[in-house]
Amino acid sequence: MHIEDLYEFTTEPTMATFSPWLDKNIYVGKVRWSLEYQLIRGEYTGLEFPIVFRHYPDSCGKKFRDVLDVGGLDPFLISDRLKGLLETHGFTGWKTYPIVIWDRKNNQVSGYHGFSVTGRCGKIDWSRAEIAAREYTFDKYHKGVPIDLNTWDGSDFFVPVEGYSLTVITKRVQEVLKAHKISNLELRKLTEQIRDIKYAIPRHTKRTLLLDGIELTEAHLDPRREMPQRSPRALLREQIERIEDPSQRRRAHDLVERLHQQSVRAGIEQEKARRLRCVIQGMIEGGETLEKIQKYTGRRMRREGYKRDMKDFYTFESKSLPTTFVASLCVSEQDFAPSQARKLLLADHVDLEWPVTYRHVLGKGSKLKDLLQTDHAGLYLISERLRSILETHKLSGWETYPVGLWDAKGQEVQGYHGFSITGRCGAVDYDASVIATRGSVFEELHVDLYTWDGSDFFVPEHHEGIVISERAVQVLKESKVSNTRFTNLLKVKTPIEYIIARMAHPRKKAAQIQVELAAVFQAISDPAERRKAIMYANHLENESYKAERDGFITRKEMSRFDPPILEITRDVLENIALAMFKDNQPVEKVRRYIDGPYMRISLADVERLRDRVS
Repeated sequence: MHIEDLYEFTTEPTMATFSPWLDKNIYVGKVRWSLEYQLIRGEYTGLEFPIVFRHYPDSCGKKFRDVLDVGGLDPFLISDRLKGLLETHGFTGWKTYPIVIWDRKNNQVSGYHGFSVTGRCGKIDWSRAEIAAREYTFDKYHKGVPIDLNTWDGSDFFVPVEGYSLTVITKRVQEVLKAHKISNLELRKLTEQIRDIKYAIPRHTKRTLLLDGIELTEAHLDPRREMPQRSPRALLREQIERIEDPSQRRRAHDLVERLHQQSVRAGIEQEKARRLRCVIQGMIEGGETLEKIQKYTGRRMRREGYKRDMKDFYTFESKSLPTTFVASLCVSEQDFAPSQARKLLLADHVDLEWPVTYRHVLGKGSKLKDLLQTDHAGLYLISERLRSILETHKLSGWETYPVGLWDAKGQEVQGYHGFSITGRCGAVDYDASVIATRGSVFEELHVDLYTWDGSDFFVPEHHEGIVISERAVQVLKESKVSNTRFTNLLKVKTPIEYIIARMAHPRKKAAQIQVELAAVFQAISDPAERRKAIMYANHLENESYKAERDGFITRKEMSRFDPPILEITRDVLENIALAMFKDNQPVEKVRRYIDGPYMRISLADVERLRDRVS
């Protein structure tokens, strides 16, 4: 047996497949991933059977296939058909456990079993893996999974004894499963697996790797691990001292301080948006009318004329299917990807080099469609067929640029062009939107048609999405252009956070400062240290955006800012309270709406605001 004869046993990502999820009552008081780890490895100590699975609420899949992916660490459920097939051929290294599945209508689903792997191999030694690098990027990857066959127990199904969660099968199993066309199954050779190098290095490992002749420790590979002890600003100050030119050093220090301030302002706007969303949600649950909510929060009712005008316009997007190819924009070290993407979208091609390089995004699908999504909002690639359709029907407001597109295997993909938009209109009028019944989004997207240049494709000012005319939608639908989605502007839902972020543009300014800072860092002679400085600058710029990842900014994080965000954002709640008191609302009601998690306002504060109105 050779490593080339081993495959990973995993599911094929598709939105149409039924997605079960561990019933939350099972892991009360436990860590869910720890429970999944036990199920994958057949270690049932402390578990009670049958294990209950329910339909994942955010999934729209309905089709039941031979293999179901539970999510998380990827425990699998298998059908009666697959279980019988494994038993018939006498495959070793697996067992099943009893389960109960409930669908979205709370009906019990039969014919499935929990799947555990009992075969084992030794711990994966990532130092033996081949190191691969992608051109025009700074990321390094391990190519292949270096399993030591001397530690393998000979089972047809096996997993590493600890660490990396991976179900491996032999070629004999792969051939049988492929011959019987087992559904929702993806079998990938271990030698073709690609894994981000920083996730393969243990947190406390002291060894170093030699990459491109530069000795890099794990701190170089993932500088975020230094963040809990030291702030990005402090780390950047150290890197700046490596710049020999005193004037460049002073400029770098100034840019770092400006970047910090802009990042704080962006965090403030985000916290305001989150608080406003919480208040609106509370008002809706309290039975307030939309008129009252808009009165208290300062949001205006939409202008009826907009509704008549917007019905003929649609957003232009991809379907974001998990099986579809997704491209990543590759930029040089001195460039900043979001600003480059914005230039490409708006056909601002000054100082850009051709062709623009795009590469396949790790872990995404491989199917090529007429419209390909990229890793930047609003930026797409179009096929030669779609380009011909646009030219034949003389649709306006667009142009193409040359690209070099590469797939996951490093082979060039022909027949695609970059897609830029030359059509323009004025800024989106978010004040004309309507608060949705959920309270977390605003419905309807309104653009000022008096500022529209009449193009079929256009981008509103300060907006990341593409808008197209009804004529363009009809052409694309009749031509059956694949991987496209059109949403009428009156049905578009915009998160409150996005709206407030568009009203002020601190992040845009922060991005511009970061571009300047990256240029200054070119004066650092050591490539590894220069790379670290650029990474630290990126972490500093994103420091205030943990709210996007965690759902809120914690008090501990807020205390790091000067001035504190908690004090600055109180004005959002105070203005709402003052508006309610002017409407003769009782103190208890006012406090109920503005006093929620992470935004405590005392009764004395509320009474003080009432006295101001009096």
